[in-house]
Amino acid sequence: RGFETIVYQKQFYIHILTPRFRILFQDFTPYKSITYGYFIFLLIFLLLSGIYVWLIKSLKPLQDLKNQIAQFAQGDLNINCSSAKKDEIADVANEFDNAVKEIKLLLGSRQLFLRTVMHELKTPIAKGRIVSELINDEKQKNRMSVIFEKLDYLINDFAKIEQVVSKKYNLNKQSYSLLEIMENTVNMLLMDDIDERIQLDIKSDLKIEVDVVLMSMVFKNLIDNALKY
Repeated sequence: RGFETIVYQKQFYIHILTPRFRILFQDFTPYKSITYGYFIFLLIFLLLSGIYVWLIKSLKPLQDLKNQIAQFAQGDLNINCSSAKKDEIADVANEFDNAVKEIKLLLGSRQLFLRTVMHELKTPIAKGRIVSELINDEKQKNRMSVIFEKLDYLINDFAKIEQVVSKKYNLNKQSYSLLEIMENTVNMLLMDDIDERIQLDIKSDLKIEVDVVLMSMVFKNLIDNALKY
């Protein structure tokens, strides 16, 4: 209080104010303009900016690898994350790419095996159904037809399960009542004494959005296990 410094037209002044007088002093000392501090600041700023850009560029392959892993987690095996670089991120990307190719090969082999087995089983089943039609005994004829029909149903179930596991099955959701689903389930069981062993007592009119084929398979397996065990 009572003192103040003033800069006016690049000149420095000090103003002293007292109860009795005031006085203004001018500083005639020549001061050189110091600009190297600005150059140092600019140099540091450019250096930090360069480091930031370099980090972003160097971490971009890691972001790409993360996106590839996310696609793989969703079931997309047609990804290519191999890298020609020599850093640690490239090593991880190449190892992951090799693992994806191995998994894709194993899944392809499994699918080919299952499809081949199911295709080969279709032929004797078809021949068996033809031969069963030549049986004179009507009871034995119906029994054989049910057996081969059930085998055909099982193979179709395996085919649907294989499609679901390999994520190649398109869900067909529609509104069905519980009674419709259970009636379809009972028909899939293919049992001779079905009316004696299973009784449907569904009073609810609840409707749900489901794929009726897959949901009927779920209930069929539960009921089949309950009847067996």
